[in-house]
Amino acid sequence: MFSFEHEICREFPHYFLDYQERMDDVAQWTDRFISNTGEWSGNVHDFYFYVQNKLTLDIKRPFALKDGWERIDDTPVHKAVREALLNSLIHANFYDSRGLVVVKERERITISNPGSMRVSIDEAIYGGKSDPRNQTLVKMFSLLGSVERAGSGIPNIFSVWREQGWDMPEYREEFNPDQTILSLCFGAVDNMATKSDDKNVNIEPGSVKKKISDRQKEKLTEVVANSESLTTAQAAAILGVRQSRARLIIDELVSVGVLEAHGAKRDRVYRLKKN
Repeated sequence: MFSFEHEICREFPHYFLDYQERMDDVAQWTDRFISNTGEWSGNVHDFYFYVQNKLTLDIKRPFALKDGWERIDDTPVHKAVREALLNSLIHANFYDSRGLVVVKERERITISNPGSMRVSIDEAIYGGKSDPRNQTLVKMFSLLGSVERAGSGIPNIFSVWREQGWDMPEYREEFNPDQTILSLCFGAVDNMATKSDDKNVNIEPGSVKKKISDRQKEKLTEVVANSESLTTAQAAAILGVRQSRARLIIDELVSVGVLEAHGAKRDRVYRLKKN
């Protein structure tokens, strides 16, 4: 948290923090901040506060006043981006061979941290259950006032993006070596529709659930009825959407009592709920 990079690497030989800005189509990056230059401490604390400022610098701050006189510069989007960065640090496996990489582009932020998740992606998005890998970092950031209640970070990010009418975050895992990747896209869903994997859906901002889900919920319900069970990956393939969007549709079916979850983490499947 507070040491120097060369000292940290004695305990964590593969420790590496990397922030990149890619705002130019020609250059590989337009700005980079990495832990092993020797020009700064290289520790988690300094990386977090430097990078969170860089990530939120271009986010719009609508004019608003608190109690009629104090300007509010912090928006839900600012908080969600900071939560995404902090979440990657407290869940990273610093013993793993991959470093933690944050990439800022014009319309997207991608955060990749080493290590798989300790709860399923569905549980992380739904919230209320958290198992951070680095408990000491959680305690330290809590003392700094940076950590909210356990298990609230990822659900809050999805909630903020939904309220903004933006393309939903993409959350996925890769294995051998293990890596967890969160991708945040900035932009109205209708403007991003041509970039989406779901190219046949007419999306309007402010009505994401209604426009996307009604037809797709019926299709998933029919598939589950015929095959008895369904995974998130299968749902994404059937609907031709990203897994993050498929999870939202499944979560809605679970919330209204159509489907129920069975199993945990990677073994989780969904079946029709028995009356």
